[in-house]
Amino acid sequence: MQAGTPGYRAPEAAKDDGQLPHDCCVDIFSFGVVLLKIMCRLESARLPTASIKFLEQNAKEAWGVEQGTEDWERIGTLIKLGRSAMVATPSKRLEAMGMSASTPVRQRLKWFTSQVRSLIK
Repeated sequence: MQAGTPGYRAPEAAKDDGQLPHDCCVDIFSFGVVLLKIMCRLESARLPTASIKFLEQNAKEAWGVEQGTEDWERIGTLIKLGRSAMVATPSKRLEAMGMSASTPVRQRLKWFTSQVRSLIK
């Protein structure tokens, strides 16, 4: 039996036969999917293969924000954060965010919270 919702499930969890242990990297992947769905208003099935340019175009249309503005910079940062969270290799998800598998969970959560708070001020 597979855990997780199709479209939000990390690649390693989708291949799982129930025997593999998973760490927070599967949650980081799901976070990336949710973040990009909000920012780009796309179905989750399209997100893993979408280019940054395609995601930015959808976000621009969805939010009506012009490039070069402060709001556009925030949207671009959130899109890049979402894509970084969705890389196929689990350890690369943490590395993209300046962390490693040895980074304590509390520190990881604090980092995510600070990133999102700084972008929605």
